[in-house]
Amino acid sequence: MTEKFYHFLRFSWLALLLILTGISLKNKTIQFDLLALLPDSKTEKMLHVRHFTDDTDISKQVMILVGHQNKDKAQEALKTLRQGLKTSGPALVENNSKFLEKSYKTLFRTLYPYKAGLLSRQDRSLLQNDKGKDIENRALQELSTPFSTLGPANPAVDPFFLFPRYVISLQEQTPFERTPETGDLFITDQDTTWFIYHGRFTTPLFSLQAQKEMQEKLDPLLKSLNVDVLKTGAVFYAAAGANQAQKEISFIGGISALLIVLLLFFVFRSFAPLGFALTVIASGLAGGISLAVLVHGSLHILALVFGGSLIGVCVDYALHYYCAGLHVKDKKNPFGVLKSLMPALPLGVLSSCIGYGLLTLVPFPGIQQMAVLAAGGLLSAFVTVALWGPAFLNKESQPVPPTALKIQRTLSAFLKKRKSISKPLIFALCSSFLIIFFLTFDDNVRRFQSLDPSLKAQEEAVKSKIHINSTPTFFALSAASLEELLQQEEKITDRLDALNISYKSLSQIIPSQKRQLENQRLVQENLLLPYGQSLFQKIGITPKIPQQEKTEPLRNVPPLPAPLKPLFHLSKGVYTGRILIQSIENTETLEKIAEPLEDAYYIDPPQEYSNLFKTYRLLMIKVIFAVLSIIILLLTLLKGPKSALKITAPVMSSMVITLACLTAFGVPITLFHLMGLLLVLCIGIDYALFLFWRQGTNEQTFFLLANTMAALTTLFSFGVLAFSKTAAVEGFGLSVFLGITFSFIFTTFYLGKK
Repeated sequence: MTEKFYHFLRFSWLALLLILTGISLKNKTIQFDLLALLPDSKTEKMLHVRHFTDDTDISKQVMILVGHQNKDKAQEALKTLRQGLKTSGPALVENNSKFLEKSYKTLFRTLYPYKAGLLSRQDRSLLQNDKGKDIENRALQELSTPFSTLGPANPAVDPFFLFPRYVISLQEQTPFERTPETGDLFITDQDTTWFIYHGRFTTPLFSLQAQKEMQEKLDPLLKSLNVDVLKTGAVFYAAAGANQAQKEISFIGGISALLIVLLLFFVFRSFAPLGFALTVIASGLAGGISLAVLVHGSLHILALVFGGSLIGVCVDYALHYYCAGLHVKDKKNPFGVLKSLMPALPLGVLSSCIGYGLLTLVPFPGIQQMAVLAAGGLLSAFVTVALWGPAFLNKESQPVPPTALKIQRTLSAFLKKRKSISKPLIFALCSSFLIIFFLTFDDNVRRFQSLDPSLKAQEEAVKSKIHINSTPTFFALSAASLEELLQQEEKITDRLDALNISYKSLSQIIPSQKRQLENQRLVQENLLLPYGQSLFQKIGITPKIPQQEKTEPLRNVPPLPAPLKPLFHLSKGVYTGRILIQSIENTETLEKIAEPLEDAYYIDPPQEYSNLFKTYRLLMIKVIFAVLSIIILLLTLLKGPKSALKITAPVMSSMVITLACLTAFGVPITLFHLMGLLLVLCIGIDYALFLFWRQGTNEQTFFLLANTMAALTTLFSFGVLAFSKTAAVEGFGLSVFLGITFSFIFTTFYLGKK
């Protein structure tokens, strides 16, 4: 290869990296929600969860309470908040309570012509149990009250006030009061009056624009109100998570880079290896992030945190290359040093890329982003080492840095003098195998949601004041027709009524045609005929035989107010209904209610996500075994089964003992611990490959030094992750820290002595 062509390749690669980096910088879409890591599962339950989330738009809802002991000051603060949001605030739109009230009135006007078949749950139960007398007594009490809560009497149309009671049964009982002048909603809690702002975010919730608007506009506006403020909503958690993640990226990347810089300078006492390492790191991050953005269009913040930890892996290639350059004589050949690392270096890159490549088969969007970023980063770092490595080597012979030589000689001398430690290690490994039988697993999605404590406290305070349930459980039912759907719902709601479980359903509003006709019959036979004439006599109306108004049943769903829209969904001819459970109940009982019905499910969204974590934790175990099997197969083809086992034994042992240590520490194993073990496998195998294929004796080569430096830089990168406040990142970092430590120790003891 001519020198000109070599320079052409070198600068072409640099230009390509710069172009890719420029393209990726244009895309600033960063995801912060942990649920964005999860797959679009095709299971029926997860599809219902996704549709429910879309229909409720719950993630964009925002509730802000402004409170003060002086009611006027609290109301003035609400007015200031509204004005601030209109002029310079973020893209928040207030939910108009007057419009909502109007939509309910429109619904009840639509239902009024069908009132003959509409009964409240209580009235239907009374009529079914032949307690029409109770309804008569209640009607007489209402008629004798000067200002009836059910409105003016209309004996000719509805003498027993059945329709008003039906309407009342559909309305939620809330603690809200309304100011007569402006219609503002407020509640009084002890001595404080809280006015309520309820709105929704109109921009993409997890975009950088939304986070910026939260920090620069809404937060300062709320602080300027000079009253007590309580707020809740997914957007606030997203902003706090984004802020925390950005700090962690700066901390992890900064600390890792600083420790690596200090280590390299301390050992080599030269700026050349430092510059080379930083170049390789930069190219790895640029190549990995650019490829991930090009493939996926956006990146999750955890993928970027993971990318920051790639520093410790990319620098391994630079270290091995530079250490090989200390003893290779043919430095004028551009690929002279690279030849001395064959086939260990490309095999290490290949094994790691295979591992990450298999991760792309796991249908977690976030994990796929991490896999593409990691594989792209390692390939980019390898190409940079191959093309730019010679530029950082002194082509003339030079003395080996004293510190580097001392580390190499110390390790070589230790390995020569060491006694056999096979028995203690075998004992430790056997003990570890026994411990892993006591492994515990944790797939609870709530464990991975690192919620800001202050926001969580505010959310609990808001819930206690206005009695909201942010994550309701529900029954989901599907049918080919509206009538079939409503009859299915009624089978479930009858069971819920028997268990006295509160709920909200479409069949409460619109009974099935079958039930509407039953209601008409119950009213006629169990109320009007036995008690109608008696009621008329008691209130002084000319006695006559009352007759139920004959009406056709309601056959379609009228326009529903916003709070009721999640109860019904129609798509592609499939009618879907949801029965929202309004209080936490025994989930086993609720699941049994849905079992006898076809296309009916009881769904607890957090539990469904937890089930997903379990499914893919088991899949991750299979991925680890698949990667290990591929590595063993490749090594067997190259060097035979005995050598393959010798190379892979240290990293396999380290993975087993890592699981044992986590179990001994009382740490339940999660999906993210297993992701860490996959990385241990991909990195740890490199240490074995370099030592197994090294040329010459320990004194003539510097592979022990390179492995030591590589292990330290990896620990500097991933060890810092263990201090993350994000549970997923912390678990990942802890398993990598333990696994790499054990892998380095075992590899050095078993393969370090030539």
